[in-house]
Amino acid sequence: MKRSVAYAIAAAAAIVAAMGAFGAPRAGELVQNGGFETGSFSGGWVDGAGQLSSGQTNPAWADHMVALDLPFSGSYSALIGFKYAQIRGNRFGFIYQDVAIPANVSRADLFFKLRQQGWDGNFYDPFRMQIRNTSNAVLATVIDYSFAEANHLFKDSGWLDDNNAVPVGYSMTAY
Repeated sequence: MKRSVAYAIAAAAAIVAAMGAFGAPRAGELVQNGGFETGSFSGGWVDGAGQLSSGQTNPAWADHMVALDLPFSGSYSALIGFKYAQIRGNRFGFIYQDVAIPANVSRADLFFKLRQQGWDGNFYDPFRMQIRNTSNAVLATVIDYSFAEANHLFKDSGWLDDNNAVPVGYSMTAY
């Protein structure tokens, strides 16, 4: 089993595995409810809020919800952070889903969209997506994004593709 974790504002993810040689047809999406179109975190998503310094969790500490709020496509998007919850220092919202990548696939890629909104910058309110194992150890940081300026003016990144690098997607084959 593999664990992928997303911290901060919003993400929709899909891990697609390909069988056989490069360019072979896709075997299918491994992330369940990756577009959040059930209107909830059903399908294996785990959501909550935590405290950076202690590692403790408390669902009231930050937003972690599926909402009719600026979806990339469809009706819903995941919202994590502080859009509706009271802003609290040293806190974060999170979502993750354990995903098993079959041993017989030659390639597995993670695709996602993100949109960051907020007032802070300079690493105060990052969007962080990490690949973790089932012991919660970080295997890779896929993206660590925050606004460059901390001027307390509202900012909106708009929808961003993966990490805006070519090729689009993040290889999960090693995991």
